[in-house]
Amino acid sequence: MQFRLVQTFIRSLRCDELPMGQDVVDELRYAPAFNDQQPRGFAVIFDLKAPLSPSNQLALSFLAVFETSEDITEEFRISHFPQVNAPAVAYPYLRAFVSQFSVLAGFVPFTLPIRNFTLGKPPVATPSLLTDNP
Repeated sequence: MQFRLVQTFIRSLRCDELPMGQDVVDELRYAPAFNDQQPRGFAVIFDLKAPLSPSNQLALSFLAVFETSEDITEEFRISHFPQVNAPAVAYPYLRAFVSQFSVLAGFVPFTLPIRNFTLGKPPVATPSLLTDNP
């Protein structure tokens, strides 16, 4: 089965100045999400918290929507395609967005590190049910 990235969305974005003494968090969680009403589509949800400065934190929920060439089976759902390959395809878009956002928001340029999605099991995002609206 083949799949391709169709679209990316910012589901939510917050940039907060943290109170004095509170540490910024640097964390990325992601997980595939499926909707039984869309038999040839799935998404990867990324939940990111990243430091933009010593006292400013970015909190971002990013959705990458994919379509498949065939109906999605249970075998596909647990395979490496939605677990490893799709996050690896979508991550550069998330990375580019964060980099551009940091510059346009007036912060020192911040770039997420390059990530190898084949290493270990990822921290899992808490995906909400997918609907027609991101």
